[in-house]
Amino acid sequence: MEIFKLLSAITIQEVILALVAIAGWLWAFYKFRKLRTIASKLEIELIPEVYHNVKSKVVYVSIRLKNIGNVAIYDDMPTDEDPDTNSILEAKKVPDKFKDIAVSWDDEKLSPLLKPIKYLKEFYDLDEYKDYPDDPYTLEPGITETVHIVFSTRYHGVILLKATFADIDDNFFIAKKVIDLRVATSHKKNTKEKS
Repeated sequence: MEIFKLLSAITIQEVILALVAIAGWLWAFYKFRKLRTIASKLEIELIPEVYHNVKSKVVYVSIRLKNIGNVAIYDDMPTDEDPDTNSILEAKKVPDKFKDIAVSWDDEKLSPLLKPIKYLKEFYDLDEYKDYPDDPYTLEPGITETVHIVFSTRYHGVILLKATFADIDDNFFIAKKVIDLRVATSHKKNTKEKS
């Protein structure tokens, strides 16, 4: 009788261990699949150019969005209930008075250069999106889209640019860039092309 109890205890223990091992394997497979194939993967690149005008600087920013994942990425589009979008371009001034300190984007000492720009607005204004008002902007796997933003400023110094893309699943993708508005990058580019 004791042998029967011992065998049944071992069998139950082995079954429980086997179930735990299978559950662990399934969880690991799910996490791997989600992270590798199901999750959104977006690469954002900021490509700024600075043009000097007589009394201001004109900044031309290309925002390159590249879907490097295996699933389509949908923009968290503005709705009547939530008119704000999280796909924005922001610029903040870095004052000359900053000396030998680390500067963070969230630093309260940095003032905004301009109001946040909803850079996907031009896609929602296209006729094809007007026909489908409930469809968000979609970036298919392997596709690269470039959005162009132009703004003008009288500020003469260094700025921080930040582009944010928020997808429908509340995943945020961010790119940041530092620009010196005292230097016209457009002239450097044109000089290289002529050489």
